[in-house]
Amino acid sequence: MKVLLNLQYGYYFLDLTLEHVKTLQSKFPQILFVNLGKEKDGKEKDTLISEIEDADVLATWPVEIGRFKRMGEKAKKLKWVQFSYAGVSQEYLKIAQDNNWISTNAKGIASESVSLHVLSLIFAFERNLNLAFQLQQEKKWDHRYFTKQPLGFEGLKEKILGIVGLGSIGKNLAGKASALGMRVWGIKKDINESIPSVEKILPPSQLSALLKESDILVLCAPLLEETSCLLGEPEFNQMKRTAYLINVARGGLIDEKALMNALQKGKIAGAALDVAQKEPLAPESLLYQTPNLILTPHIAGLDRHYTDSLVDLITENLKLFLENKSLKNQIDYSKGY
Repeated sequence: MKVLLNLQYGYYFLDLTLEHVKTLQSKFPQILFVNLGKEKDGKEKDTLISEIEDADVLATWPVEIGRFKRMGEKAKKLKWVQFSYAGVSQEYLKIAQDNNWISTNAKGIASESVSLHVLSLIFAFERNLNLAFQLQQEKKWDHRYFTKQPLGFEGLKEKILGIVGLGSIGKNLAGKASALGMRVWGIKKDINESIPSVEKILPPSQLSALLKESDILVLCAPLLEETSCLLGEPEFNQMKRTAYLINVARGGLIDEKALMNALQKGKIAGAALDVAQKEPLAPESLLYQTPNLILTPHIAGLDRHYTDSLVDLITENLKLFLENKSLKNQIDYSKGY
């Protein structure tokens, strides 16, 4: 049995080391592990395509879609793909499904870090830290700038946090927000699931109710056909003028032009985006100039222990795979996640 490891991303949050490979090899001496490294320019080695031909399992970071398609054409024995991240896009899943591969994601690994990132943004809006950073760059020290602000400094107790997508990240965030005294409402397909920290669970058809009541709205949902451009002008018109929006899911969930218009016209108080429709965000993007908008470059999931947790997940799934059992985080192709 051959396992192909394509996980040397080159950054601390995802960079498989020789120690990780040795750990896997010691636990599974009967398996041949092939660790693909990087060229000096950071690109994948050309051996990826040739090595995939007789591989049974592939653990990989998001390779370019054309290369992934070629892998599907070359792989003769591949049965299972372990993706190194949670939100696997539909185009990758289509290729995997067409090749009858099992697909698993890394759901849950970054739940803690993403939740902390969201809380950081909530605190930033509550304390007007974005204004403080601006004044720091302008070398101004004057508390009167803050006393004139119409929003913020009210506290979070009893504020309604609306979460679109109560998966592992949404649940983690709900628990933290509830501990801060916030009331948590959420959108989930299965409204019968009991989540102790969530006061009200609504089906997707009742998004409008969530928009109207939320003081802070957080997007944690996968990008699917039904969630593409989930928030546009009609939805922003339903939100409170004092509400804030935070997106840590996928850029395609939001109509960016409608968001910029909503912020410029004061239809909502502010927004924070960790993702964009097209990444990296181009220097000429008007998002950089949009008022009351905080941008972070897709860093919500950064965690210095990410690779260790990923190797633990691979270890657990390899044991299940060898026993011919269902794998953890197995993607349901009919649902798209």
